[in-house]
Amino acid sequence: MKKVTLLGIISFILCHTIQAQSFAELKTKRGRQAFTEGFFGIYARFTMLDGKYTEPYSGLTANLFLKKDRLKKGERRYRFEHPLVGDFLFVIARDGSAILNDRMPPTTKTEQNFSSGWMGWHRTYWNIIAQPRKIISVGLSYGDYIFGSRRLWSGTPIRIQEPAGYYFYAGPAVLGSFLINKTTWIDAYANVDINLVKAAKPTSGYQEVKGYPLPKNFVLGADVYTTSKWYGGVRINQLFDTGAEKDRATRIDLSAGIFFTL
Repeated sequence: MKKVTLLGIISFILCHTIQAQSFAELKTKRGRQAFTEGFFGIYARFTMLDGKYTEPYSGLTANLFLKKDRLKKGERRYRFEHPLVGDFLFVIARDGSAILNDRMPPTTKTEQNFSSGWMGWHRTYWNIIAQPRKIISVGLSYGDYIFGSRRLWSGTPIRIQEPAGYYFYAGPAVLGSFLINKTTWIDAYANVDINLVKAAKPTSGYQEVKGYPLPKNFVLGADVYTTSKWYGGVRINQLFDTGAEKDRATRIDLSAGIFFTL
């Protein structure tokens, strides 16, 4: 009798766990499907920049994102964020008073600019594996980058070296969604962003090299979502320079916030 009871309890727990661990059964507090609803999110972000030729620096910013998910094989998924918005707010908070009063001191230190442009960062995927607790998607990453290193060069005053400019990129992307329990899931993703066009260059203090190779970016990240609408994530964006300068830059974003269904 005890064995029968114990088996019954174990069977109940296993069945409950299996039923709970299905993307299709994720529900918000209002009973809406949590995974496939469109999301608009706002969050605080701590960003760290570290370059080969520049001093590391970090700061607190804010940002927004959009996401749309689908459950079935062959269906499309989408991600968007706009880092430039938060990065611009950081610069205003840091230098706003000096800019407004036209009292910006002469540049005496190295610094790196590593952000999106006005287009932002987009990712579009299609599901190639669709299981109750695991969805794997492949697709395209596309958007724009602003990058530049302001640094010392052979004892001369601070100036901007290659690679530097406003770039449009595209490249392959992969996304995996994994259900943790009935309220939480994780998105893990990676993409290679190949800069295809240099649309603009710095206007001052820039040492241009004709025909300089365009840099590439490798992005690796993970986001945690909950049915209670809390969100957190980490992303590492690594720039690789194949030109003579052999520059290197790393942007790490730690994010936490809340999202809303559309």
